[in-house]
Amino acid sequence: MSASTSPRSEGYVSKPETDGGREASLHQLAAGTVHDVNNLLVLVIGCAEMALDDETLSPRTRQLMQEILGVGERASSLTRQFLTLGQPARPRAPVDVAAVLTSAESLLRRICGDRVQVWLDPGPTPQWVLAESSQLDQILVNLATNARDAMPAGGTLFITVGDGTMPARADASAPSLASTRITVVDSGRGVDPAVLDRMFEAFITTKREGKGSGLGLAVVRAIVEDLGGSIAVTTAAGQGTTFTIDLPQAPEATSSPGSAS
Repeated sequence: MSASTSPRSEGYVSKPETDGGREASLHQLAAGTVHDVNNLLVLVIGCAEMALDDETLSPRTRQLMQEILGVGERASSLTRQFLTLGQPARPRAPVDVAAVLTSAESLLRRICGDRVQVWLDPGPTPQWVLAESSQLDQILVNLATNARDAMPAGGTLFITVGDGTMPARADASAPSLASTRITVVDSGRGVDPAVLDRMFEAFITTKREGKGSGLGLAVVRAIVEDLGGSIAVTTAAGQGTTFTIDLPQAPEATSSPGSAS
């Protein structure tokens, strides 16, 4: 079973329908919360930077502080990206998706925990798209979190990056476009067919009340569409779920402000 846009887990919960005013208030509240979280991350980053100035740190402690600093900076970048959703698009530079996936490995493993085996395959060659690294980070983090929640007893998560194709949106009769394809496969319980068609809607969650915001997959879809791409889901009960994202390929760039290192 598949869907081209669509959360999951037991106890499907549909948030009450809201009018425009209440939805606007919720968006404002979410933005304020994200802003407060980002302020806390700035403090964490600052403390880590000051700690690294201490020349008496042991090699092990220095390594841990560097990891704290790196994760803090990445998390801060993600919160800033969340705040920019819905705002006018900014100029973008080519970013290597394969390099972004490689640099996110440590964070993705921490998100999934010890019960989930994480396998990453960035492919043999760079995969350039016009985006911001933080947008790609957020896609990976949200889908990894979604997969982890679908495998409470443990399982396997595969994330690959490679070549793909996607239809030319402007003209259905035009040849397909070359794409960079991100594939995220988990061995979880799969998605209930009753939920599949709505799983990408904001404030729709399949987690128990109070356990999920219903924003994770909605944010993923918003980013993918903002980048001119597409996202599809294939799932079956007890056989896991596959998310396939296609983003238009960009010309190769060996040196760019937006390129991941």
